[in-house]
Amino acid sequence: MSPMDKTEIKRTLLANNLTMSYVSSPTYKKIILEREGDEVGRFSAGGGLIGNNPHIFDTGETIDMGISLDDDLQKHKLSKLMVAALCKMLILEYPKIRKDQFFLIDSDASGGFWDAIGMKEGRYSDMEKRVRYGNKRKMEGEGYHKIITFSDMSYWALHERLGDSGEEKKRRLKNTNKKTHKKKGKKTRRNVKSRRVRLNLKM
Repeated sequence: MSPMDKTEIKRTLLANNLTMSYVSSPTYKKIILEREGDEVGRFSAGGGLIGNNPHIFDTGETIDMGISLDDDLQKHKLSKLMVAALCKMLILEYPKIRKDQFFLIDSDASGGFWDAIGMKEGRYSDMEKRVRYGNKRKMEGEGYHKIITFSDMSYWALHERLGDSGEEKKRRLKNTNKKTHKKKGKKTRRNVKSRRVRLNLKM
């Protein structure tokens, strides 16, 4: 699929009377499409917090996704637009996000959209199989249906390969863990503040 054309995107948004916003909190990010104040499309990605660490998108921890778009707006590349916008905003907020950071989905009810962007079956999607073969260690993506790396998702949406290496991330996390080792705890969802901005499509 060809890269996003800004003129075409703006024309599509204007033709359908749409506006696009970005909602950000430490635990989730959302791209929202609205028409006359009503939400008609959304692409979101998020996860839980580890102890007191609020930076879920900069830790290599599990990030799951979801997407929705009203039926009358299908076939206008708006799903790809939302993915592209979220990838771009993540790159701006987390310049050294790992290339191999996994983004996952629990189940595929998108009519093939996730396959189209290049998602593959999760290696550890079958938890019973993991236990059957004696692997009791908690694995990233365990129980999730499909996975994709941030690099692959960004390339599909933006035709750019971005992010730092896993080794650099490991070194940074090692230093962070030394400071926060005693604060590690169970992954939990919390009420956290978020911010919302209107996007002008300058991607």
